[in-house]
Amino acid sequence: MDNDNFDHEMPANTENPNRPTEAAASFGSKNGSAQPNPSGPMPVYVPTYVGQVPKKSGFRTFLKVIFVAVLIFSFFLNLMLIGVVAIQAGATGQDIIREGNVSTKIAVINLSGTVDMKMASHAQEMLSNAAKDRTIKAVVLEVNSPGGAVVPSDMIKHEILKFKDNTGKKVYVSIQQVGASGAYWYSVAADKIYAQTDSVVGSIGVIHINMIFEQALKEKLGVEPMIIKSTRSPFKAYGNPFEKPDAQAIAKIQQDLDDVHKRFVQVVCQGRGLTEDAVWNLAAGDVYDGIEAKNNQLIDKVGFLDDALVDLAGSLGLNDYMVIRLNRRLSIMESMLAEAKASPETKMIERLNDFLRCSSGVQVIDERYLLMEY
Repeated sequence: MDNDNFDHEMPANTENPNRPTEAAASFGSKNGSAQPNPSGPMPVYVPTYVGQVPKKSGFRTFLKVIFVAVLIFSFFLNLMLIGVVAIQAGATGQDIIREGNVSTKIAVINLSGTVDMKMASHAQEMLSNAAKDRTIKAVVLEVNSPGGAVVPSDMIKHEILKFKDNTGKKVYVSIQQVGASGAYWYSVAADKIYAQTDSVVGSIGVIHINMIFEQALKEKLGVEPMIIKSTRSPFKAYGNPFEKPDAQAIAKIQQDLDDVHKRFVQVVCQGRGLTEDAVWNLAAGDVYDGIEAKNNQLIDKVGFLDDALVDLAGSLGLNDYMVIRLNRRLSIMESMLAEAKASPETKMIERLNDFLRCSSGVQVIDERYLLMEY
């Protein structure tokens, strides 16, 4: 009787010992519904897997490791490249023109385009770097410029003289297509001037061109400009493009031009060792080819850049020497800004000025209006 009751209350589970029995599942239940058993542990269901547990792929793990390693390497490589660009930005580069002894160099500095403050800054920077470099024994200025403004031309002349005085190194000039007006102003500071047979040399003179838009504004746009000056500054607005200068303004401009012309002649006298009368005979604004310039003692020899380099090396007693070209390396940002500034209007003005300078040595247009040029 007891055994029958025991067997009835606790049926055996021979299939799965972890699976709860029907009696355990219905313990404390009413009407066959399952109720929690407050007096005993809750039944736990342990799932059984059919087959084997899936394993992670070793190839996928290998690819992940490689990908992370490449990212880390790329990050540090980019940091190194940024550092190199930051260090080299604005630094002076040296392009080799002629192989030779690295401890004995002749540096070539290119001065091309309109003589302005940008060229003056470039010349000052390059000459300063050449002065600091003990391996550079002399400098050749490769000039290809129709001239420009007064102040930067005189600044470049000053830098050449300072370089020669401070270092004792020689400076030669090799004129390419044109070396006139302001470019000739600073060239006379060199120890020797070379020019090619058909180079344009000279244009010792000063000119002022004023573009007057007063009538065009009135007729085309119906705009009449009005310029009011203080009582005691009658020359404050002279040279502006919106009114025709009166006789007093023209006389003032003429006096300024004559003063600059006299200084130009004095610069040539001092640089070329000529008398004032001899220079005045050449200072009517004329241009000369290489042979004429040589006959008039405006240059020393007719020849190319290579001829100037050989002559300079011979004067220093150099046999094994290297020729380099000094230049300033632009940073990435400077290159982008330079490209952005090169608008179609600016390019058109530059091309027109180059054409007019090569033919007459005059700058007719700038971004504002024409000031004194020579």
